[in-house]
Amino acid sequence: MIGLILVAAGSGQRLGADVPKALVRVAGDTLIGHCLQTAAQIPELTQIVVVAPPGIGPLPDVNVVAGGATRDASVRAGLDALDPATTAVLVHDAARPFAPAAVFERVIAALQAGAVAVVPALPVTDTIKRMHDGVVVESLDRAELVAVQTPQGFQVAQLRAAHDAQSSDVTDDAMLMEQLGVPVHVVEGSDHAFKITTPFDLADGPRPAGGPVTYRIGIGTDVHAFGAEPPAHVAGLEWPDTLALAGHSDGDVVAHACADALLNASGLGDLGGLIGTDRPEWKGAAGTTILRETAAHLRNNGFEPVNVGVQVIGNAPRIGPRRAEAAAVLTQAAGCPVHLSATTTDGLGLTGRGEGVAAIATALVRPVDTLDE
Repeated sequence: MIGLILVAAGSGQRLGADVPKALVRVAGDTLIGHCLQTAAQIPELTQIVVVAPPGIGPLPDVNVVAGGATRDASVRAGLDALDPATTAVLVHDAARPFAPAAVFERVIAALQAGAVAVVPALPVTDTIKRMHDGVVVESLDRAELVAVQTPQGFQVAQLRAAHDAQSSDVTDDAMLMEQLGVPVHVVEGSDHAFKITTPFDLADGPRPAGGPVTYRIGIGTDVHAFGAEPPAHVAGLEWPDTLALAGHSDGDVVAHACADALLNASGLGDLGGLIGTDRPEWKGAAGTTILRETAAHLRNNGFEPVNVGVQVIGNAPRIGPRRAEAAAVLTQAAGCPVHLSATTTDGLGLTGRGEGVAAIATALVRPVDTLDE
Protein backbone atom coordinates (compact mmCIF):
# COMPACT_ATOMS: atom_id res chain seq x y z
CA MET A 1 0.00 0.00 0.00
CA ILE A 2 1.17 3.51 -0.86
CA GLY A 3 0.10 6.48 1.22
CA LEU A 4 0.37 10.23 0.76
CA ILE A 5 1.21 12.69 3.53
CA LEU A 6 0.19 16.16 2.44
CA VAL A 7 2.06 18.64 4.62
CA ALA A 8 -0.25 21.65 4.87
CA ALA A 9 0.24 23.03 8.37
CA GLY A 10 2.33 26.12 7.52
CA SER A 11 1.15 29.55 8.62
CA GLY A 12 2.28 31.23 5.41
CA GLN A 13 3.61 34.35 7.14
CA ARG A 14 5.97 35.09 4.26
CA LEU A 15 3.00 34.94 1.91
CA GLY A 16 1.32 37.78 3.79
CA ALA A 17 -2.12 36.10 3.74
CA ASP A 18 -4.73 36.37 6.49
CA VAL A 19 -5.38 32.61 6.43
CA PRO A 20 -3.04 29.59 6.63
CA LYS A 21 -1.15 29.10 3.38
CA ALA A 22 -2.98 25.88 2.51
CA LEU A 23 -6.29 27.77 2.53
CA VAL A 24 -5.15 30.53 0.18
CA ARG A 25 -7.07 30.42 -3.10
CA VAL A 26 -5.39 30.53 -6.50
CA ALA A 27 -6.58 29.42 -9.95
CA GLY A 28 -10.05 28.59 -8.68
CA ASP A 29 -9.25 26.54 -5.57
CA THR A 30 -7.21 26.46 -2.37
CA LEU A 31 -3.63 25.21 -2.46
CA ILE A 32 -4.68 22.10 -0.58
CA GLY A 33 -7.63 21.62 -2.92
CA HIS A 34 -5.35 21.58 -5.98
CA CYS A 35 -3.14 18.97 -4.33
CA LEU A 36 -6.10 16.74 -3.50
CA GLN A 37 -7.41 17.01 -7.05
CA THR A 38 -4.07 15.76 -8.36
CA ALA A 39 -3.94 12.96 -5.78
CA ALA A 40 -7.39 11.80 -6.90
CA GLN A 41 -5.93 11.09 -10.34
CA ILE A 42 -3.38 8.59 -8.98
CA PRO A 43 -4.88 5.12 -8.44
CA GLU A 44 -1.81 3.78 -6.61
CA LEU A 45 -2.49 6.02 -3.61
CA THR A 46 -4.56 4.03 -1.11
CA GLN A 47 -4.55 6.54 1.76
CA ILE A 48 -4.21 10.30 2.06
CA VAL A 49 -3.24 11.99 5.33
CA VAL A 50 -3.50 15.78 5.43
CA VAL A 51 -1.42 17.39 8.14
CA ALA A 52 -3.57 20.44 8.54
CA PRO A 53 -3.53 23.97 9.91
CA PRO A 54 -6.38 25.34 12.03
CA GLY A 55 -9.53 26.00 10.01
CA ILE A 56 -9.58 22.86 7.88
CA GLY A 57 -12.56 20.68 8.69
CA PRO A 58 -13.24 17.08 7.68
CA LEU A 59 -12.42 16.20 4.07
CA PRO A 60 -14.05 13.31 2.15
CA ASP A 61 -11.90 10.16 1.93
CA VAL A 62 -9.02 11.95 3.68
CA ASN A 63 -7.57 11.51 7.17
CA VAL A 64 -6.97 14.97 8.65
CA VAL A 65 -4.53 15.32 11.57
CA ALA A 66 -3.21 18.37 13.37
CA GLY A 67 0.18 19.70 12.32
CA GLY A 68 3.14 20.30 14.59
CA ALA A 69 5.19 23.38 15.35
CA THR A 70 7.79 22.40 12.73
CA ARG A 71 7.70 20.64 9.38
CA ASP A 72 9.50 17.68 10.94
CA ALA A 73 6.83 17.37 13.65
CA SER A 74 4.10 17.59 11.03
CA VAL A 75 5.59 14.76 8.97
CA ARG A 76 5.89 12.66 12.12
CA ALA A 77 2.19 13.26 12.82
CA GLY A 78 1.40 12.14 9.30
CA LEU A 79 3.48 8.98 9.68
CA ASP A 80 1.68 8.13 12.91
CA ALA A 81 -1.67 8.40 11.11
CA LEU A 82 -0.77 6.01 8.28
CA ASP A 83 -2.45 2.64 8.07
CA PRO A 84 -0.07 0.02 9.55
CA ALA A 85 -0.23 -1.89 6.26
CA THR A 86 1.22 1.06 4.31
CA THR A 87 4.69 0.13 3.05
CA ALA A 88 5.58 3.22 1.00
CA VAL A 89 4.67 6.87 1.35
CA LEU A 90 4.87 10.10 -0.63
CA VAL A 91 5.47 13.30 1.32
CA HIS A 92 4.21 16.36 -0.54
CA ASP A 93 4.13 20.04 0.38
CA ALA A 94 0.80 21.78 -0.17
CA ALA A 95 2.91 24.81 -1.09
CA ARG A 96 3.53 23.04 -4.43
CA PRO A 97 -0.12 22.82 -5.54
CA PHE A 98 0.51 22.50 -9.26
CA ALA A 99 2.90 19.54 -9.23
CA PRO A 100 1.54 17.38 -12.09
CA ALA A 101 0.33 13.84 -11.56
CA ALA A 102 3.14 12.66 -13.84
CA VAL A 103 5.70 13.62 -11.18
CA PHE A 104 3.83 11.59 -8.55
CA GLU A 105 3.77 8.63 -10.92
CA ARG A 106 7.52 8.84 -11.57
CA VAL A 107 8.26 8.81 -7.84
CA ILE A 108 5.90 5.87 -7.30
CA ALA A 109 7.48 3.93 -10.17
CA ALA A 110 10.93 4.34 -8.63
CA LEU A 111 9.66 3.11 -5.25
CA GLN A 112 7.99 0.12 -6.88
CA ALA A 113 11.29 -0.64 -8.63
CA GLY A 114 12.99 -0.98 -5.24
CA ALA A 115 14.29 2.49 -4.33
CA VAL A 116 14.20 3.38 -0.62
CA ALA A 117 14.16 7.15 -1.11
CA VAL A 118 13.19 9.13 -4.22
CA VAL A 119 13.08 12.86 -4.98
CA PRO A 120 11.94 14.72 -8.09
CA ALA A 121 14.38 17.38 -9.20
CA LEU A 122 15.29 19.76 -12.00
CA PRO A 123 18.72 20.79 -13.26
CA VAL A 124 20.01 24.08 -11.87
CA THR A 125 20.16 26.75 -14.58
CA ASP A 126 21.67 29.62 -12.57
CA THR A 127 25.35 29.85 -11.76
CA ILE A 128 25.68 28.84 -8.10
CA LYS A 129 28.47 30.19 -5.88
CA ARG A 130 29.38 29.46 -2.27
CA MET A 131 30.14 32.52 -0.15
CA HIS A 132 31.55 33.35 3.28
CA ASP A 133 31.29 36.72 5.01
CA GLY A 134 29.86 38.26 1.87
CA VAL A 135 32.68 37.06 -0.39
CA VAL A 136 32.50 34.32 -3.02
CA VAL A 137 34.83 31.49 -2.09
CA GLU A 138 33.86 28.90 -4.71
CA SER A 139 31.91 28.48 -7.94
CA LEU A 140 30.06 25.18 -7.99
CA ASP A 141 29.73 22.95 -11.02
CA ARG A 142 26.03 23.22 -11.84
CA ALA A 143 26.19 20.07 -13.96
CA GLU A 144 26.22 18.17 -10.65
CA LEU A 145 23.49 20.25 -9.00
CA VAL A 146 19.72 19.81 -8.97
CA ALA A 147 16.83 21.70 -7.38
CA VAL A 148 14.76 19.24 -5.34
CA GLN A 149 10.96 19.31 -5.22
CA THR A 150 8.10 17.26 -3.78
CA PRO A 151 6.46 14.76 -3.65
CA GLN A 152 9.33 12.80 -2.20
CA GLY A 153 8.88 9.04 -1.86
CA PHE A 154 10.11 6.65 0.81
CA GLN A 155 9.74 3.16 2.11
CA VAL A 156 7.84 3.75 5.36
CA ALA A 157 10.04 1.69 7.68
CA GLN A 158 13.21 3.50 6.62
CA LEU A 159 11.59 6.91 6.85
CA ARG A 160 10.42 6.19 10.39
CA ALA A 161 13.91 5.08 11.32
CA ALA A 162 15.37 8.25 9.80
CA HIS A 163 13.02 10.44 11.85
CA ASP A 164 13.86 8.49 15.01
CA ALA A 165 17.58 9.01 14.37
CA GLN A 166 17.34 12.70 13.46
CA SER A 167 20.50 14.50 14.54
CA SER A 168 20.16 17.99 13.09
CA ASP A 169 17.69 20.40 11.53
CA VAL A 170 16.69 19.46 8.01
CA THR A 171 14.61 21.14 5.33
CA ASP A 172 13.21 17.98 3.75
CA ASP A 173 12.90 14.29 4.53
CA ALA A 174 15.48 13.29 1.96
CA MET A 175 18.16 14.96 4.10
CA LEU A 176 17.30 12.57 6.94
CA MET A 177 17.93 9.63 4.63
CA GLU A 178 21.21 11.16 3.49
CA GLN A 179 22.36 11.41 7.11
CA LEU A 180 21.81 7.66 7.46
CA GLY A 181 23.75 6.97 4.27
CA VAL A 182 20.65 5.80 2.37
CA PRO A 183 20.90 6.42 -1.40
CA VAL A 184 18.37 9.01 -2.54
CA HIS A 185 17.34 8.41 -6.13
CA VAL A 186 16.44 11.29 -8.42
CA VAL A 187 13.61 11.34 -10.98
CA GLU A 188 12.57 14.12 -13.31
CA GLY A 189 10.65 16.93 -11.66
CA SER A 190 8.56 19.64 -13.27
CA ASP A 191 8.85 23.37 -13.81
CA HIS A 192 5.24 23.48 -12.74
CA ALA A 193 5.97 22.06 -9.28
CA PHE A 194 7.34 25.41 -8.08
CA LYS A 195 6.86 26.36 -4.45
CA ILE A 196 4.53 29.17 -3.41
CA THR A 197 6.35 31.11 -0.69
CA THR A 198 5.98 34.83 -1.34
CA PRO A 199 3.21 37.06 -2.77
CA PHE A 200 5.17 37.12 -6.05
CA ASP A 201 4.76 33.36 -6.40
CA LEU A 202 1.04 33.63 -5.74
CA ALA A 203 0.53 36.42 -8.25
CA ASP A 204 2.63 34.73 -10.89
CA GLY A 205 0.62 31.51 -10.66
CA PRO A 206 1.17 28.41 -12.81
CA ARG A 207 3.83 29.10 -15.38
CA PRO A 208 6.43 27.42 -17.58
CA ALA A 209 10.11 28.16 -17.23
CA GLY A 210 10.38 30.01 -20.51
CA GLY A 211 7.31 32.21 -20.89
CA PRO A 212 3.64 32.81 -20.22
CA VAL A 213 1.10 30.05 -19.82
CA THR A 214 -1.27 29.59 -22.75
CA TYR A 215 -4.93 29.08 -21.86
CA ARG A 216 -7.75 28.00 -24.16
CA ILE A 217 -11.49 28.46 -23.69
CA GLY A 218 -14.28 26.30 -25.10
CA ILE A 219 -18.08 26.09 -24.97
CA GLY A 220 -20.23 22.96 -24.82
CA THR A 221 -24.00 22.44 -24.88
CA ASP A 222 -26.34 19.48 -24.56
CA VAL A 223 -30.10 18.93 -24.56
CA HIS A 224 -32.08 15.78 -23.71
CA ALA A 225 -35.82 15.17 -23.67
CA PHE A 226 -37.53 13.50 -20.75
CA GLY A 227 -38.26 9.80 -21.12
CA ALA A 228 -40.93 7.67 -19.51
CA GLU A 229 -39.87 6.71 -15.98
CA PRO A 230 -37.64 7.99 -13.17
CA PRO A 231 -34.93 8.27 -12.08
CA ALA A 232 -33.06 10.98 -13.97
CA HIS A 233 -29.27 11.22 -13.97
CA VAL A 234 -28.23 14.86 -14.01
CA ALA A 235 -24.97 16.49 -12.87
CA GLY A 236 -23.55 13.13 -11.80
CA LEU A 237 -26.40 12.47 -9.35
CA GLU A 238 -29.54 10.31 -9.41
CA TRP A 239 -32.86 12.16 -9.06
CA PRO A 240 -35.56 9.63 -8.09
CA ASP A 241 -38.45 12.10 -8.48
CA THR A 242 -37.52 13.28 -11.99
CA LEU A 243 -38.24 11.47 -15.25
CA ALA A 244 -35.20 9.90 -16.88
CA LEU A 245 -33.64 11.76 -19.77
CA ALA A 246 -33.63 9.89 -23.07
CA GLY A 247 -30.28 9.18 -24.70
CA HIS A 248 -27.75 6.60 -25.83
CA SER A 249 -25.99 6.92 -22.46
CA ASP A 250 -27.68 8.00 -19.23
CA GLY A 251 -28.67 11.38 -20.71
CA ASP A 252 -26.71 13.47 -18.20
CA VAL A 253 -26.84 16.80 -20.02
CA VAL A 254 -24.62 18.51 -17.44
CA ALA A 255 -21.74 16.04 -17.60
CA HIS A 256 -22.05 15.91 -21.40
CA ALA A 257 -21.94 19.71 -21.74
CA CYS A 258 -18.84 19.81 -19.52
CA ALA A 259 -17.16 17.14 -21.64
CA ASP A 260 -18.06 18.92 -24.88
CA ALA A 261 -16.66 22.21 -23.53
CA LEU A 262 -13.36 20.53 -22.63
CA LEU A 263 -13.09 19.01 -26.10
CA ASN A 264 -13.96 22.32 -27.74
CA ALA A 265 -11.36 24.20 -25.70
CA SER A 266 -8.62 21.75 -26.60
CA GLY A 267 -9.57 21.51 -30.28
CA LEU A 268 -10.10 17.75 -30.02
CA GLY A 269 -13.48 17.60 -31.72
CA ASP A 270 -16.76 16.97 -29.97
CA LEU A 271 -18.43 14.39 -27.76
CA GLY A 272 -20.10 12.65 -30.69
CA GLY A 273 -16.70 11.98 -32.18
CA LEU A 274 -15.25 10.65 -28.94
CA ILE A 275 -18.09 8.40 -27.75
CA GLY A 276 -20.63 8.44 -30.59
CA THR A 277 -23.98 6.63 -30.52
CA ASP A 278 -22.57 4.07 -32.97
CA ARG A 279 -20.37 2.65 -30.19
CA PRO A 280 -22.33 0.08 -28.16
CA GLU A 281 -19.84 0.08 -25.27
CA TRP A 282 -21.11 3.53 -24.29
CA LYS A 283 -24.78 2.58 -24.21
CA GLY A 284 -26.17 3.51 -20.79
CA ALA A 285 -22.80 4.90 -19.63
CA ALA A 286 -22.86 7.28 -16.67
CA GLY A 287 -22.21 10.93 -17.44
CA THR A 288 -19.38 11.00 -14.92
CA THR A 289 -17.71 8.09 -16.70
CA ILE A 290 -17.93 10.01 -19.98
CA LEU A 291 -16.55 13.16 -18.33
CA ARG A 292 -13.69 11.21 -16.78
CA GLU A 293 -12.89 9.60 -20.14
CA THR A 294 -12.93 13.02 -21.80
CA ALA A 295 -10.52 14.49 -19.23
CA ALA A 296 -8.19 11.52 -19.73
CA HIS A 297 -8.42 12.02 -23.51
CA LEU A 298 -7.32 15.63 -23.05
CA ARG A 299 -4.34 14.65 -20.91
CA ASN A 300 -3.32 11.95 -23.38
CA ASN A 301 -3.31 14.60 -26.10
CA GLY A 302 -1.35 17.30 -24.33
CA PHE A 303 -3.95 19.32 -22.41
CA GLU A 304 -4.81 19.82 -18.74
CA PRO A 305 -8.32 20.89 -17.64
CA VAL A 306 -8.21 24.02 -15.45
CA ASN A 307 -11.88 24.56 -14.58
CA VAL A 308 -15.41 24.28 -15.94
CA GLY A 309 -18.47 26.43 -15.36
CA VAL A 310 -21.83 24.88 -16.28
CA GLN A 311 -25.44 26.10 -16.10
CA VAL A 312 -28.43 23.74 -16.06
CA ILE A 313 -31.56 25.01 -17.84
CA GLY A 314 -34.87 23.41 -16.93
CA ASN A 315 -37.74 23.15 -14.47
CA ALA A 316 -36.57 19.85 -12.98
CA PRO A 317 -34.64 18.55 -11.20
CA ARG A 318 -34.18 21.30 -8.60
CA ILE A 319 -30.39 21.64 -8.51
CA GLY A 320 -30.09 24.13 -5.63
CA PRO A 321 -30.44 21.77 -2.63
CA ARG A 322 -27.80 19.40 -4.05
CA ARG A 323 -25.57 21.91 -5.84
CA ALA A 324 -22.50 21.32 -3.66
CA GLU A 325 -22.88 17.54 -3.89
CA ALA A 326 -23.19 17.66 -7.68
CA ALA A 327 -20.23 20.02 -8.06
CA ALA A 328 -18.05 17.70 -5.96
CA VAL A 329 -18.96 14.66 -8.08
CA LEU A 330 -18.34 16.52 -11.34
CA THR A 331 -15.06 17.95 -10.03
CA GLN A 332 -13.80 14.48 -9.19
CA ALA A 333 -14.75 13.19 -12.64
CA ALA A 334 -13.19 16.10 -14.53
CA GLY A 335 -10.07 16.33 -12.38
CA CYS A 336 -10.52 20.10 -12.12
CA PRO A 337 -12.94 22.44 -10.33
CA VAL A 338 -16.46 22.37 -11.78
CA HIS A 339 -18.81 25.19 -10.77
CA LEU A 340 -22.54 24.62 -11.17
CA SER A 341 -25.55 26.93 -11.46
CA ALA A 342 -29.15 26.50 -12.60
CA THR A 343 -31.93 28.57 -14.16
CA THR A 344 -35.33 28.25 -15.84
CA THR A 345 -36.67 29.90 -18.99
CA ASP A 346 -39.92 31.29 -17.52
CA GLY A 347 -42.08 28.81 -19.37
CA LEU A 348 -40.48 29.41 -22.78
CA GLY A 349 -39.10 26.74 -25.09
CA LEU A 350 -38.79 23.01 -24.58
CA THR A 351 -37.23 23.44 -21.14
CA GLY A 352 -39.91 25.89 -20.08
CA ARG A 353 -42.65 23.53 -21.25
CA GLY A 354 -41.08 20.74 -19.20
CA GLU A 355 -40.12 18.64 -22.21
CA GLY A 356 -36.47 18.23 -21.29
CA VAL A 357 -33.32 19.71 -19.77
CA ALA A 358 -30.44 21.65 -21.36
CA ALA A 359 -26.98 22.67 -20.15
CA ILE A 360 -24.34 25.12 -21.32
CA ALA A 361 -20.71 24.84 -20.15
CA THR A 362 -17.54 26.87 -20.52
CA ALA A 363 -14.16 25.19 -19.99
CA LEU A 364 -10.64 26.50 -19.50
CA VAL A 365 -7.70 24.27 -20.44
CA ARG A 366 -3.97 24.73 -20.89
CA PRO A 367 -1.44 22.80 -22.96
CA VAL A 368 0.54 20.32 -20.87
CA ASP A 369 3.78 21.49 -22.50
CA THR A 370 3.43 24.61 -20.35
CA LEU A 371 3.34 22.33 -17.32
CA ASP A 372 5.57 19.36 -17.66
CA GLU A 373 7.69 19.28 -20.76
